[in-house]
Amino acid sequence: ILRRFRDDDLDALAAMLADPETTQYLGRGLTRDRAQSQGMLNLIHEHWQQHGYGLQALEDKAGGELLGWSGFIDEPDWPDFELGWALRRTSWGMGYATEAALPMLALARDVLKKPTVISMIRRPNLASVRVAHKLGMVFDKEIELFDEPIDLYRIRFGCE
Repeated sequence: ILRRFRDDDLDALAAMLADPETTQYLGRGLTRDRAQSQGMLNLIHEHWQQHGYGLQALEDKAGGELLGWSGFIDEPDWPDFELGWALRRTSWGMGYATEAALPMLALARDVLKKPTVISMIRRPNLASVRVAHKLGMVFDKEIELFDEPIDLYRIRFGCE
């Protein structure tokens, strides 16, 4: 289930972001402590207030546990309108990232009328490359972000 992040997601988000295997491909690839996780949660809420969309929590249908997120980053200093996803390690390899990203991609195309959507993937995150391909994205170019090379994948919809 995709839903807005809530303040009570902090414990699960902090646990996810404290895992070095989970965070190796996120941002600068560093773990975050509880205060940094709270800061991220605050930024997610602010993004929603500014844009009316953003990252959404991915919740397990059965138990209601936070599995990760999928959603948008749309900031002026960002390379383009980005669809991102991340899962806690225990949820890897189950298809959740693709399942969560597909409706977000449709939202970007059909409701937000975005002509293009990108995903930035740190090397060698082959699982995210597979998700990007399943979404119809193709490798566009290498960029530098956080002083590291990042592979930028893109899908173009043709709507202007």
